[in-house]
Amino acid sequence: MKNKRITSLIMAITTCFAALSAAPCCIKAETADVKYEYGVFLGADPEDISYMENYRKIVIDAQYFEEEEISELKEAGHTVYSYLNLGSVEKFRPYYKKYKKYSLGTYENWTDEKWIDVSQKEWQDFVVGKLAKDILDKGVDGLWVDNCDVYYNFKNEGIFNGVTDILTGLKAYDTYVIINGGDTYISKYAEKNKNLDAIMDAVNQETVFSAIDWDNDLFTENDDDTREYFQDYCKLVSDFGKDVYLLEYTENSDIIDNVKNYCRENGYTYYASNTLDLLTPGQEKGSQLLTELNPGDDYYIDPDAIAELGPPGAGEKVSTFKPGFWEVYYNGTSVSEYIYFDPNGKDFISFSANSGTNMGGEYILENDKCIKTYETGYTEETTASIYEDRASLEYADGRIDVMSYISDVSPEDFSFLCNAEIIELLTNYYEKTTGILLNPCCFEIEDGYGTTNVYFTEDLYCNEDSVFKCCTVDRFTGEWTDENGRRIELDNTQAPGTYFTKGLWKCEGVSGDCEEGYYWFSGNEEDSVSYDITDKEQTDFSYHLSNGRGIAYMSDNVWFFACDETDDGLMLTWYCTEGALCTEKLTFIGSAEKNEVVWNNGDVVISAAEPEIYTAEDAERFKSFLLGNRCDLGNKNYDCNRDGIWNIFDLIEMRKIIGRNFSAHNI
Repeated sequence: MKNKRITSLIMAITTCFAALSAAPCCIKAETADVKYEYGVFLGADPEDISYMENYRKIVIDAQYFEEEEISELKEAGHTVYSYLNLGSVEKFRPYYKKYKKYSLGTYENWTDEKWIDVSQKEWQDFVVGKLAKDILDKGVDGLWVDNCDVYYNFKNEGIFNGVTDILTGLKAYDTYVIINGGDTYISKYAEKNKNLDAIMDAVNQETVFSAIDWDNDLFTENDDDTREYFQDYCKLVSDFGKDVYLLEYTENSDIIDNVKNYCRENGYTYYASNTLDLLTPGQEKGSQLLTELNPGDDYYIDPDAIAELGPPGAGEKVSTFKPGFWEVYYNGTSVSEYIYFDPNGKDFISFSANSGTNMGGEYILENDKCIKTYETGYTEETTASIYEDRASLEYADGRIDVMSYISDVSPEDFSFLCNAEIIELLTNYYEKTTGILLNPCCFEIEDGYGTTNVYFTEDLYCNEDSVFKCCTVDRFTGEWTDENGRRIELDNTQAPGTYFTKGLWKCEGVSGDCEEGYYWFSGNEEDSVSYDITDKEQTDFSYHLSNGRGIAYMSDNVWFFACDETDDGLMLTWYCTEGALCTEKLTFIGSAEKNEVVWNNGDVVISAAEPEIYTAEDAERFKSFLLGNRCDLGNKNYDCNRDGIWNIFDLIEMRKIIGRNFSAHNI
């Protein structure tokens, strides 16, 4: 549940934007015997394969299966994921003796298992370069990665960075990565990096509704606080566009029904086991039936929506994409991007429907395969069915993106409203109409074919009814109508706002896990700075504040917050990525220009009116300090280049200052 101080005030809406255009992936399996969606059978052996034939996606420990056995599973229509232990090592593994030297301690409730120091390069190289490679070489479809919770048990930067290095190494194989649990690590990673793309594709969360009584060897039910915590964590991952799986341990039908309803409402996938060892055969009443899938659920593709693009198989297939723009529906549900295919038959440009950003690359079509390589080096391979004006791309995990041709306009002339722009327009419209600045997360975007509907949902900060229940926008013409069909005029100008007093403000956490820091405000909305004294980082940002409610913008992220006056300062309130309410107190330190706010030995201060004067003796003392010697530096600020860190570059700058002072003195 760690939440870095808002370093920006900023992050919640990144998760909202991701949720607006992303839907879970995969479609129903076509193998006749398959009737359940997902099963986890880590205790299964090759002799148990027949017990798994009813499950579309299965998780096994592929270290104990041969390549031919995995191939048979895949040929029978199964998606196969393999267990991979990132953060601990069991005594029964053949490599236990070699790596037990890196043990951090015994794993609670699992006496044959020890936590591993994942910061060790030898362990990282083994997991990524040997263990994972051997498993993937057997032909599995992805990795089910366990024990990222080593960071929960041993919270330090070395462990955090070690987990990150291993996960990014696994993703470099371009495989599907499911992280089992990992809430403390993933929450911190998401907060620092504002996305999860580099480390994972999905989360498998155990015991959201169920619980394990280790003392009495019983399956029980989780308390409300624990269940809500894990539900918030699942939402965090889902809001970043990642798939969510639940693994429960229970035979209780009421608990299983609660799991089933929760997953149905949120588009998640579940499996409830009646054994802690995850043995076969699977528990039928704890298995998600494929027939449970409804519109909006995981893997569902609306046949009527696909019919809009032309009946399946209509017309003749073609060997290449028609030059121009194609609209892409993520798993047939919502617009995720617009792709321009160049007439040269090899180049493409992808425009994100979520953010409006674009990225180019090259593609190859051969033998019904489409291989797209983005300019970043990332590669996607899909099975392609291409017709004159429609197409579909099927991914290895079963997801099908549906495409329709929309225009032969050039990329230079292509214009559309992305989700971020739609929400900004509606936020400004609502504020100018009612005087209330709404949390942008209140707006839910639902794409139809040709038009986009926007719905007003609950605002955690405001119980006011919206001025509209729903409106419709044409992404290409920019025309808006309300729920009654009346045209409404929107523009991107903001209502006049209010400003924080110019100068330096100190931040102190009141509730939630906020950390100490500072803000400098310019007296307008355009130029502000956040100072994180824990990581010694500073970040520029802007904000808009209106009637005690504000939106802050930093890099590609956005935070919504409430602001209240107190007798001795201001209180800022916001919801962190885990859904917890956080409060931070701001106290005015003093008026200052931006260049007067400086780092001073790890803190932030308003610099003195007169510049610091340095002598040759100061330079020698500072040099000795940098070499690791004990010395008295007095009260001078040795951060000469004002980057918040004392290092050799400050010594270089100090010598320049001394040289300039010497020259000026001798003129």
